[in-house]
Amino acid sequence: MKWNNIGHEYDDVFEEYKRVLEKHNNRIVFFGAGNYGKKCLRRLHADFIIDAFVDNDKSKEGQYINEIKVISYEEYLKSDGYIVITVKNPENRKALIEQLLSDGKTESDFAEWDFFFDKIYPVLLLYMYEKVYVPVVELSLTERCTLKCKKCAHGCGYVPMNMADMGVDAAEQSIDTLFRHLDRVGNFYLIGGETLLYKNLPIVLEYAGNTYRDHMENLMVSTNGTIIPSDEILEIAKRFNVMFNVSNYTKANPNLTELRNKVIDRIVSFGCRCNQFEQDRDWMDYGFDFVDRKGNVDEMTRVFDGCDTLCREIRGSRFYYCIQARAVSENMHFNVSEDDYLDLDKLSGLEGKRIFFEYANGFSEKGYIDMCNYCNGADCKDYIIPAGEQMPR
Repeated sequence: MKWNNIGHEYDDVFEEYKRVLEKHNNRIVFFGAGNYGKKCLRRLHADFIIDAFVDNDKSKEGQYINEIKVISYEEYLKSDGYIVITVKNPENRKALIEQLLSDGKTESDFAEWDFFFDKIYPVLLLYMYEKVYVPVVELSLTERCTLKCKKCAHGCGYVPMNMADMGVDAAEQSIDTLFRHLDRVGNFYLIGGETLLYKNLPIVLEYAGNTYRDHMENLMVSTNGTIIPSDEILEIAKRFNVMFNVSNYTKANPNLTELRNKVIDRIVSFGCRCNQFEQDRDWMDYGFDFVDRKGNVDEMTRVFDGCDTLCREIRGSRFYYCIQARAVSENMHFNVSEDDYLDLDKLSGLEGKRIFFEYANGFSEKGYIDMCNYCNGADCKDYIIPAGEQMPR
């Protein structure tokens, strides 16, 4: 989206949410006091106030979750409050919505957790508490990779193994700069290339955990499952509750199965968290090697506005809206998008926070980034390809 009112793009949005809250006496309540409701509560910034939990289960009535009382549905109906449905099971969510509607509530009286957290909560947090929340930020420590995947979304298959990695000072500076402007992030990823190729990973992981773990819901390390993490890395990861994301390319590369299983076994046996993915996961082809929109501004704007990527990147003081655009442009030598970032060192105060938030949510001066010229954008869902298929070396 093109910036038309920089620093104030969400003023009207906040006023709309504010009116909704005022209708409910500025009370927000969570409907669902189970494990998922507790998980949802942990994701909120400490400043954000939830008045009560509501639950149909009478046995939970009167209990407290982090000093927040669980009340009955009947008590909620008397006291009102804007409902956020904190139930994971889709069928149970549907039943709760039907319950609310049958008791005279309208769709403006409640929200499902996903919509609340992605759309409503970040705006309220910014305007009510002057805090910035972003769902995902990544820090690419190395562009080198042990694999050479066709259609790699970062173009890492074109990177020579002797390419220099990010220095420790640069990595720590990037993290410091980010959290000078960002109060809370959903998932903070240390990535590659293949992240475990980065010899200074223990230092950077320790620094991120020691200094900013309280500002992250999840601290993540991504790996393609070809390198067994060292005891040093696993000890640090366990201490800071790090999640390892282990990609699964074994459908296209059965020879990786045994090693990948060893990687997962090592992580799990050490007591660390591990995201394992199904074998039949596919990729979407962004089309960097065949799309060319010939510099058509309308087309690039359409692609940018329709894009739903969450993959922001911090690199020094530069905050990139799309890490794929930055990485592919450099690794595949498109040599565009050199100016497609927000310089965080130029931001300050509340106005700076609002500018940062707007940029992270898809506003830019041009209304697109130059790599949109070579990207399928949201249309990539129509171009399904095997995950991790290898190119000749």
